[in-house]
Amino acid sequence: WWFVPVANLVMPPIVAGELWQASGGEDDLHADWRARRRPALLRWWWAFVLGAVVLAAFAHGQADPAGASFTQVRLNALVLTAACAAAATAGLLGIGLLRSIERRLERAAPYGSPEAPEPAAEEPPAAERTRTRWVLVGSAFAVGALGAFLFVSSPAIVPIEDPAFHDPSPVTFSAPAGWQQHGGAELGFVMSAPRAWRAADDGSPALLRLEPSDGADAACLVIGDPRSAGQPLPGVVAELLTQIHDPTVYALDGSVDVSSLTLGAGRAERLRFTAQQPAGERGYVQYVLVDDRAGWLIGCDAPRADVGSLEPTFERMISTFRFAG
Repeated sequence: WWFVPVANLVMPPIVAGELWQASGGEDDLHADWRARRRPALLRWWWAFVLGAVVLAAFAHGQADPAGASFTQVRLNALVLTAACAAAATAGLLGIGLLRSIERRLERAAPYGSPEAPEPAAEEPPAAERTRTRWVLVGSAFAVGALGAFLFVSSPAIVPIEDPAFHDPSPVTFSAPAGWQQHGGAELGFVMSAPRAWRAADDGSPALLRLEPSDGADAACLVIGDPRSAGQPLPGVVAELLTQIHDPTVYALDGSVDVSSLTLGAGRAERLRFTAQQPAGERGYVQYVLVDDRAGWLIGCDAPRADVGSLEPTFERMISTFRFAG
């Protein structure tokens, strides 16, 4: 029955219950074994088995690496943890059920024997309930201890879950008269850049993409995520960090440096990192802001060897970012 689809959700506890009933009992050995009551341990065992199956199926439906938000990733982790805890508890309860069946078999006399001795006194229901409670308490303690150990021993979650935010430092810069303004109310922002930087469209989801007209391999782009509108800035940054740490998005070379600052548009978080790309290593400087329209990402990148010299220009351009409309 364990291998028959759909039926394996119903039949295993019925079979286990029949095995428990037929293995012996407090009633006359020659009475109908099907009339014997089944233990509460059986119901608890199968409830946790089904709980683990349902939670695991739900978690699988939430796991979409391509478009999952940080909130979905965190929910998926919690549901998977609950599924594992339910499966571990079901395993411990199953062991207790089989031990109970084994004890009953050891006490039972052979069926159909007219000289069968009187069966040994069956444990009272109260003793059985007490044993069930202790099995449940022990299972919960064991699962809780395992979960605490896994949480404490998982350092990979630290830089993603809890980035080191600190008091922001102000960054001010007024665009020179020769700079050109980009964006507008229809896009929700304006930003200035040197006239040597021209707008370019490479088919990306960026609302604005600027590249230097001298052909240098560098870019500055602005992306707005309406789903992040009005959310706390640390949560938006944490979600972005999960994407940066996804090896299918970036092949990181080192860690991600996170720092706080205040731009003309408000509080922002700056992320610096390098990643391996098909054309070579590139350095990235990304700024994140949030307003009631979107969570805004202003990102600049260049070859790793050039990003240091270009970063002052990047920061001057980004500091001119203002919300509009």
